[in-house]
Amino acid sequence: MAVTVAVVTVAVGVLAPGTAAADVTVPLPDGRIEGPGVTITSVGERAIISPSLASNGAGRTSWVTGNVTAEVETPEGMSVPTTVR
Repeated sequence: MAVTVAVVTVAVGVLAPGTAAADVTVPLPDGRIEGPGVTITSVGERAIISPSLASNGAGRTSWVTGNVTAEVETPEGMSVPTTVR
């Protein structure tokens, strides 16, 4: 009887939902992509991953932040926006 109670207690502990976990910050690698007339560079990117708000393990929430710049070659006399938000 004592062995059965211990096994049931362990099984319930494993199947019970866990407590809330903290966010995890993941650094992302810097990158550079070049094409005809354009170069896109990303630096300092990171993702912040949060656990499921429903505590069911089926979803995640994440935010991504960093600096991305684009260098664009244009024909002479043509202007392009300098800041995009």
